[in-house]
Amino acid sequence: MDPLTVAILAEPAKQIVKPVYDKFLEPQLGKIKEWFKEKDLVSQEETFEEKCLDYINQTYDKCNVVNTLVFPNEQIKIDDLYQPLRLVPVGDGEMHVIANTQLGFLKTYRKVLVRDQAGMGKSTLMKWIVCKTILNNIGVPVFIELRKLSASNKIIDEIFSQFNQIQKPFNKDLLLRLISNGHFIIILDGYDEIVPSEQNKVVEDIVEFSSKARNNYFIMTSRPESSLSTFGDFKVFNIAGLKKSDYISIINKCDAISGFGLSENLISDLDKKRGQVQVFLKNPFLVTLLYKAYAYNKNIPLKKSAFYEEIYQALYKHHDLSKDRYERPKKSGLDIYQFRQVLRRFAFQTAKDGIVEYTIPQLTSYVEKARKNLVGIPSFSDSSFVEDIIQHVPLFSKEGLDVKWLHKSLQDYFAAEYIVFANQKDEILNNIYNSGKYFKYENILDFIVEIDYPVFRNTMLYNALIKYNEFYDKNKGLYSRFSEDEIDARISMIFGAECYLTDDVRDDELSEKLNLMIINDSIMDYSYGYNKELCIALGYNDVARLVLNYVKYSNCENIFINKYIHPSKSTVDEDTDFIYKKINNKIVHIIPSSRQFYNTSSYFSKINNVYVQIMGPETTVISYEKCKLVKLDIERRKVGGADNDDLTGL
Repeated sequence: MDPLTVAILAEPAKQIVKPVYDKFLEPQLGKIKEWFKEKDLVSQEETFEEKCLDYINQTYDKCNVVNTLVFPNEQIKIDDLYQPLRLVPVGDGEMHVIANTQLGFLKTYRKVLVRDQAGMGKSTLMKWIVCKTILNNIGVPVFIELRKLSASNKIIDEIFSQFNQIQKPFNKDLLLRLISNGHFIIILDGYDEIVPSEQNKVVEDIVEFSSKARNNYFIMTSRPESSLSTFGDFKVFNIAGLKKSDYISIINKCDAISGFGLSENLISDLDKKRGQVQVFLKNPFLVTLLYKAYAYNKNIPLKKSAFYEEIYQALYKHHDLSKDRYERPKKSGLDIYQFRQVLRRFAFQTAKDGIVEYTIPQLTSYVEKARKNLVGIPSFSDSSFVEDIIQHVPLFSKEGLDVKWLHKSLQDYFAAEYIVFANQKDEILNNIYNSGKYFKYENILDFIVEIDYPVFRNTMLYNALIKYNEFYDKNKGLYSRFSEDEIDARISMIFGAECYLTDDVRDDELSEKLNLMIINDSIMDYSYGYNKELCIALGYNDVARLVLNYVKYSNCENIFINKYIHPSKSTVDEDTDFIYKKINNKIVHIIPSSRQFYNTSSYFSKINNVYVQIMGPETTVISYEKCKLVKLDIERRKVGGADNDDLTGL
């Protein structure tokens, strides 16, 4: 391409990125002119603008397109697919709709953690923020995928590698001065994708860097992780589920890109089945999968696992959903089931290792291990399988020299399938339970519950019920003067959790104390809520409690009191006022102890009432009697006592 053509094509890009340079970077030149002379870096000053513009332009180009499972091997402009999301603060604060470019939530808190489940659009949101930051001249964005960090590649190293180009080297000391002066919006995407062996060092790096570079803004994203409690100075936001207008907009956007003209019929069919698929319609990624599944066979799957099943079928048989239904040959020569067996083994091994992105040699090595651990599979070359998963069954995308899953949930799905079909599935799930790494495997467990609920019930739930019943039996004597429902309510508060009562966690000092308590107690997850000015905070520190919480939200087992009898809201407000006077600007740690005021007859029922009011009366209180019955049923089925005639008549 001749220089004139390059210049013509580059002009629109320059118009986009130049205002960012003019506003935030060019003014810094005056502040560091003397420094350039002292360091004998006058040549760096002369090329400063060109290098900065190249960096901003490169960042914009990277974030302006997305690779999606719906449109594999296509570069989709982010504005064509992004649906404005709503960030909901954990605790106090306002909800923020990320549809404009003011980023008010970031200006208010400076350090933000967006924490939510798989598929809620965290990475897409971050890329959209990068692009709008540039287009609307809000700051200098830095987009870092945290899986790339390690003890030998720290945040500053990653930023430097983005600024530094082979033909236009950038001075590292200069970069440090720029960051120290501020105006950068640093996005740390995918905390949950950090390689486990590197996590401690990376966490230390994030904490240290965000503290030293305090003149900048930070946004970090993650699925729920217990170690996130380390970042007590980050304001936590969740992503609100989609509304009907949101998912309709996403469907229309997918239809506009594909040109298939399916949206009207799909939306009409969804209206007929909305009650059955409502939970999926809250998740942006699942809505796009719904569109792809519908394009494949005009059917609406009713389970999340069914979405992924149909996506796999579609990608294997005709990955671009073309109307000719031509099934492209696979380089490996594996049929659809054989191919899936290799994928399952590969996904399970890489999920254990916590790796979602690979070099080609690393990817090939994992495929080799999977192949050697399978029997009954025709011979195939590892390189041909790698080619297939990138090109012919495009579950992976290639970015530069690296290859990664198009979406981490694909790894979760195939890993879950591997577990439920494994001979050692009970042992695998018991090991997951005992590992203390519940959140690492949470989405995998979610798939397992759908694909093979009995194996989840016989392992994860059974272990949790044993622990709950033991805890109940050990502590019920302390509360013997109260009713069974009251005891159930109190045990539900404190089982597998550090329970704190305070008169206003929104006070900065009290909030800091609470965060320190949570960190020191190795909390895996937490929740809290208010009634008037009284706050109850639960820091979950036991896998058993997280499993029971999961059962509550997934509604897969009836172990809760259907209707806990509690007073009216006005009476609970009176109870709140009564407790509030006693708290007196302290944080009270509720434990099973007969000597503490909160376990006396004056306060016991009142605190329970506030807890149930905050957390919800219908699904909050675990029933000891129901837990015993479910545990006995599991044991009966394990020893063959259930109505099981599988062997009869063979």
